[in-house]
Amino acid sequence: MNYKRTIAALLSVALFSGALPCMAPVLAQNTVSAEERSSGADVSAGVTEIGKNGIFDESDDGVTVSPEEDFSYTVNEDGAGVTIDKYTANENEVIVPAAIGGLPVTAIGSTAFYGKDLRSAVIPEGVTDIGRSAFASCKFLNSVTLPDSLTNLGENAFSDCTALGSIVIPDGVTVIEPNAFFRCYSLSSVTLPDGLTRIEESAFQRCGYLSEIQIPDSVTYIGALAFHKTSLQEITLPRGLEKVDNCILQDCEALTKVVIPDGVTEIGAYVFDGCTSLTDVTVPETVTKIGRSVFTKTPWLAEKQAENPLVFVNGILVDATACEGEITLPDGMTCISDNAFSYCTGITGVIIPEGVTVIGSEVFQGCYNLTSITVPASVTEIGYNAFYTYSDVTIKGYTGSYAETYAENNYLRFESIGAYHPFVLGDVTENGAVEADDAQMTLKAYVNMLAEKDTGLTDAQKKAADVDGDGEITATDAQIILKYYVNILAGKNVTWEQLIPKQN
Repeated sequence: MNYKRTIAALLSVALFSGALPCMAPVLAQNTVSAEERSSGADVSAGVTEIGKNGIFDESDDGVTVSPEEDFSYTVNEDGAGVTIDKYTANENEVIVPAAIGGLPVTAIGSTAFYGKDLRSAVIPEGVTDIGRSAFASCKFLNSVTLPDSLTNLGENAFSDCTALGSIVIPDGVTVIEPNAFFRCYSLSSVTLPDGLTRIEESAFQRCGYLSEIQIPDSVTYIGALAFHKTSLQEITLPRGLEKVDNCILQDCEALTKVVIPDGVTEIGAYVFDGCTSLTDVTVPETVTKIGRSVFTKTPWLAEKQAENPLVFVNGILVDATACEGEITLPDGMTCISDNAFSYCTGITGVIIPEGVTVIGSEVFQGCYNLTSITVPASVTEIGYNAFYTYSDVTIKGYTGSYAETYAENNYLRFESIGAYHPFVLGDVTENGAVEADDAQMTLKAYVNMLAEKDTGLTDAQKKAADVDGDGEITATDAQIILKYYVNILAGKNVTWEQLIPKQN
């Protein structure tokens, strides 16, 4: 390296003193032979002479490719290239040679530059793989040039490169591996390729200066914590996504707007938790499952709670922590998310309507003033510690229902509210057949409703009577049930859909 620095210094003096014409070729002693020139090094058009210790390029003002002896390497199994195992020198700037020992460099091995005091690194064309933790903990590294030939960027490849300000990922890379840029605090500019398909967990976690990113629609998976504690302000998630994984935007305090595309069916836990500026969230109708504490500590949730302490998204109860007293949940809902009532100490009783099929995990955790929960027959799934209230709570439900089985298996007090009958559309009398009596019972319930009296029907019977599916019991329902019965008597095979009046 002393030889190289001496040559560079002499050239610099000569240029500034006018001793050399500005376009004259650079001269150097001890130039390599023709045999050495054919060793496979990548020589650019600006190179006028190859020195023993590297390549001088006029356009780079004397910057040289790092000498081969600065690297330990292994010949690949196919014998057609080499993998750099270790950078053994201590220079601040590294231009990795395109060839070592007469063979092209095809890979940067695991931990090859780990913890080095690099300021800049240039990876040559021909390299396809950068291994695990290859540049990890290079805390002064602020500039990296990746080759177009790159196809694999390994796990933790640039993690803890706290000075790195920007990165352009080449088109050949399809996966950003876990923790690839973890804790790159200064990273403010990221360019992702159009062919990218996966961003793995914690890929950009704690990139504190990252305020904007364009994610291509080719991405079908974004792992947990991928953008946790970044400075993203707005984000539109890619159209190829099916699930928004846990915590991917958690604690992004600058985030104000999120657009979740059609096709996403599930939002994981804590996704927007701690996003203290988030006011605008677009959730498509395709979402049917939402995890725990998704919107905790967001202005979006506070605004919804001010309108109604029961916060729903697509019929899913996502938060009820602001409720008090006896709560009767509304008809039409389908699911209660994990932790929805968690530590809501103001509630004393909850009645869950027919139609709800899932009660999530730890839904009533810490609700120590809660004494009773009425669970409908429609519930077929109850999550872990759903009723762990820290109080002597009673589960009310139908004998023979899933709720009774759950209570018994979890040593909870159970109180029957009647016999459980499987729901059959039109069978209001619950005798196992659709008959004229069902139509009569439905009509009587309708008349009672008009007179503002109790219908006399259980929740299951109400659902059986509502054959047109409009959410109400009417004379039309009674008429349809009677038509169905007459057709069955006549030996005709009809469906309910055929009998429901068409809307104009």
